[in-house]
Amino acid sequence: MAIIVVGVAAILLVTYLAVDYVATRYRHSRKSIMLLGAEAVLSLLLGLFLALSLVELPWYYHVVFGLVIALPTYAVLSLVTVETWRMLKQGNSDTELSQMRTRLQELQDEADRLAWQIDNLRRKKKALEQEHDEDLFRQRKLKNEIEQWQSGGGMERIRSLRVEDWNSELSQLSTDQLQKRKKELEYEINKPKNSDQYDSLKVQIALVDLELLNRKMREPNKELRELKESVEKRESRRSEVNGEIQQLDQQIRVTVRDRGSTSRKKVELK
Repeated sequence: MAIIVVGVAAILLVTYLAVDYVATRYRHSRKSIMLLGAEAVLSLLLGLFLALSLVELPWYYHVVFGLVIALPTYAVLSLVTVETWRMLKQGNSDTELSQMRTRLQELQDEADRLAWQIDNLRRKKKALEQEHDEDLFRQRKLKNEIEQWQSGGGMERIRSLRVEDWNSELSQLSTDQLQKRKKELEYEINKPKNSDQYDSLKVQIALVDLELLNRKMREPNKELRELKESVEKRESRRSEVNGEIQQLDQQIRVTVRDRGSTSRKKVELK
């Protein structure tokens, strides 16, 4: 009899501890309460069924045996239920945290790519601006050479007309034709010439160079504008990415902090 009493007491103690754990460790929702209630009814029915299947005994023995079976059964069922629920919930949290960290890495990689692209575009823009400044200097130099020839020798009117004719002719040529024309003039200027012919050929070469330079300088202006727009576009996107990184990093910190304090809080089952 003493052994039976001790056994029943042990069962009651274990059941009490299990039920207390389930009740105090978790914050229950209507869904969890209904589920645990259903398990309690099933455990009680199972206990009574097994007790009634025993040999004929007084009714109170059936009740006692039914409770002895139902209580530990419910304790085990409730513990398995809430712990499984918690692990599933934590698994979802782990998946969400992993997804946030993956997204954070993707954003950081994009920010690094944008930083490299911006730096590369700025170097190109600086080199193009420097080349453009050199072309402007060369353009002014060529114009000065041509103007000096036009105004020299007391033949300003005649020379101006000749420059206009040459310019009109050169403007009709393609870039390849201009290059070919320059080679022809350079070949001619190397032959023995008097000073007037030499100066005339030199001015024609300067006009060809100036026409080529003017055509070249039309393109850098467009390219500079495109480079500037590309830099601004990438800087805007990098600003957006950095904002997302800060927001996501803060969200990850909060999630990790909340998970670290879970042991001091009730786990919500919902």
